[in-house]
Amino acid sequence: MTVKNPLVSFFGSATPALGQAAGLPPAEAERVLAGGLPVLLRALADADRTPEGRAALDQAYAALPRFASAEVALSAPGGAAELRRAGEGLAANVLREPLPSLAARLGTAEAGTRLLPLVLPLLLSWLAGQGKRPAELLGAVGEEEASRASAAAGLSAAGLMEVLRGRLGGTSGEALARAAGFTSSTAGRAAGAAVPVLLAAVARRGQDEAGAADLLARSRDLEDLAAGPLPTDPAEVARLEGQGRPLVTHLFGSAEAVTGRLGSVVGGSGASAGKLLALLAPVVLGVLGREVRGSRATAADLRRVLGDLPELLPGLIPPGMPSLSALLSPPAAPPARTAAARPAAGGSARPAAAPPPQAGRRGGFPGWLLPLLLVLGGGGYWLTQQASPLPASSSSPAVSQPVRVTTPAPGATLPAEPFVMSGTAAPGITLTISEGTDEVATATADSAGNWEAQLPAPAPGEHTYTLKGSDGTQSEFGVSVVLGAPATN
Repeated sequence: MTVKNPLVSFFGSATPALGQAAGLPPAEAERVLAGGLPVLLRALADADRTPEGRAALDQAYAALPRFASAEVALSAPGGAAELRRAGEGLAANVLREPLPSLAARLGTAEAGTRLLPLVLPLLLSWLAGQGKRPAELLGAVGEEEASRASAAAGLSAAGLMEVLRGRLGGTSGEALARAAGFTSSTAGRAAGAAVPVLLAAVARRGQDEAGAADLLARSRDLEDLAAGPLPTDPAEVARLEGQGRPLVTHLFGSAEAVTGRLGSVVGGSGASAGKLLALLAPVVLGVLGREVRGSRATAADLRRVLGDLPELLPGLIPPGMPSLSALLSPPAAPPARTAAARPAAGGSARPAAAPPPQAGRRGGFPGWLLPLLLVLGGGGYWLTQQASPLPASSSSPAVSQPVRVTTPAPGATLPAEPFVMSGTAAPGITLTISEGTDEVATATADSAGNWEAQLPAPAPGEHTYTLKGSDGTQSEFGVSVVLGAPATN
């Protein structure tokens, strides 16, 4: 842990135990704790500036015990579970911003959401024992924050583009384009055109901190692609494409329109363009993740960098491709993204308070948990008075139409290569096509209810695809794949 403040002696030796309780490796727990303590202190200081927040904070100070150390709290019976319950209740009633939103600033929202609820009650207990308000410690962590900010300031959109140009320019990008099906004469231009299209989609995904944190999380296992030779063996290229297909779907939503236009611009097919995007996407995210973490930057820093990226992307377009600039603009209907709940207008979105312990429960913290939750229940009264109910929807449910596959035929025999699936559904709905737990493609039905999707090459064997519509409809479809076999019905 690198935070240079009086909290080091309290949290430092307990970092591995906190990480184990949160399901994080020690190095990850240390990194999240070092970044999370300043974030929590600043959030507590913000709450302390309002009369309601100060009252809730004082109630928490009075209810919490004075832990001799973090290890003592964790070693008590049920220690980690009780800390988490208390932390979730404290976050709901004391903090003005939900914990998931605070965790997103750490560059890894999932790890932060696991660890911060354990840290919050320990931090408040320590502050109460020292007789300090949160703002008094912000100066102690200022030096650390300034050091991190100075390192993060070296991360820039122009610098990121230069790294990617060096990584995917020349023979590396051409080799991936040839593997995608482009000829030797078009491979270089195809790779050069695909990179800015990918970066434009990345910039759109990272336009807020939650999206930037999601990109960082997805890049974590791809950083090895940022250095060393890129794969050339067919099996490794196929593995890279398998990593990239879900990323392309996540970045573009329904990518058929993009791949078709990109293929036309660079002199290839839409299928080749889709495969090229799938091969390049893991490399682009791997470079992005390595640059961000190497600069000790956060999701907020990445959001800033990605905000500067769009105006630089036209400079990456290869000569003679002016029509490519249209693919750098956001689509008319941006793809849906799973995100944390946002507050309704005029209200504050907060996680629900932790439920009270069951009657007769033994172990844990019997001397303080019940009074803490009772006090916090009273302290949360002002929150419930401010919340405004959401209006009830008056619209009638739409009548769904079944999702049908017309091409290929059910049970058809296909070769082990990419293929087009098409069919009918309710007009305007979005379809998600999955095999098992892996999402392989998406499609949107047009005004007549027709849809089409490009699917990646399946391995030999029997395959069952699940098609789910945004209107709740669902169907399954099966094919047989035989290596080298012609397509038959």
